[in-house]
Amino acid sequence: MASLVLSSVFIASGLGKIGRVAPTREMLRRFRLPRIASGRVAATLLPIVELVVGVGLVVAPPGASSLMAAAAVCFTAAFVVVTGRAWRNGDTFDCDCFGPYHRSPVSGALVLRNVALLVLALLVLSASLSGYDGVLTVVTDIRPSDVVWSVVAVALAVTAALFVFSARSATSPVSASAPSSRKGGVATIPPIEVTTAVGSVMRLVDLVAIEPVLLVFVRPGCTSCERVMETAPRTLTTRARIVFAVDSAPQVFRESHPELMADAVFAVLSAKEKLGVTKMPSAVLIGLNGEWIAGPVAGVAEIEELLVSATGYTGATTGVRTNEGSVE
Repeated sequence: MASLVLSSVFIASGLGKIGRVAPTREMLRRFRLPRIASGRVAATLLPIVELVVGVGLVVAPPGASSLMAAAAVCFTAAFVVVTGRAWRNGDTFDCDCFGPYHRSPVSGALVLRNVALLVLALLVLSASLSGYDGVLTVVTDIRPSDVVWSVVAVALAVTAALFVFSARSATSPVSASAPSSRKGGVATIPPIEVTTAVGSVMRLVDLVAIEPVLLVFVRPGCTSCERVMETAPRTLTTRARIVFAVDSAPQVFRESHPELMADAVFAVLSAKEKLGVTKMPSAVLIGLNGEWIAGPVAGVAEIEELLVSATGYTGATTGVRTNEGSVE
């Protein structure tokens, strides 16, 4: 039973990430993994390995079942370590553990869930080392009267798979080129919530109640982001205000940039998805009453160009929104 539960988790996790290299890579970076473990290759291979382990826990012959169980122990132990470290550091992002099908915020509950999976993996490994023949061998010895239960299990699995694949299309991110709402023919930003440095929840539209905002998405430690954070405050000298949407915990950002804490917001995963931000650094220019003026643009040069444009922005409604596209 433990093997089946663990196998289901690994297969679901792999299916959720397969073909989603960019979001998986972003998740690995949020967990502050080394470059070799958070690059494109790692993000591509992770779901494949998860699927291999998940299937192997069920179909591997007795000799190989121990290897699959050992791999599951290594994976779940790594899950415990990285989620526990993120929770201890106060990170507030959502773990993209199962892709678009289920996201869990970094919390004690997420750590406990991974601890439970580690315990299951240890039980499976212990059983394999003690002579357990594996799920496949047990299934081949099943009594004819139990075939009905097998059919029911397969039917449930197929139903779950259909639900998962239908959820993929239903939960696709909001396109950056198609604003979700309009007021008087003017594109406006969708409803988005962020948190302040002290943890208070606020609506993004409240930031532009008095003056326009250039929302700059950054991540501490990103070289290009550091350049933007260093130059942007000295570049923009107009009625538009710069606010940094920080993809890290407030504690982390405070250590590296205490001087920018008053102009920073956090818990920005929803803002990134709804505004179509996929790379760091990026920027979006938002006018009064949530008017979507320009962006997102990605890259240092593109943001500097948008800064120049924002310098001439006086708060007048233009009704024009541009999407410059993402660059590396």
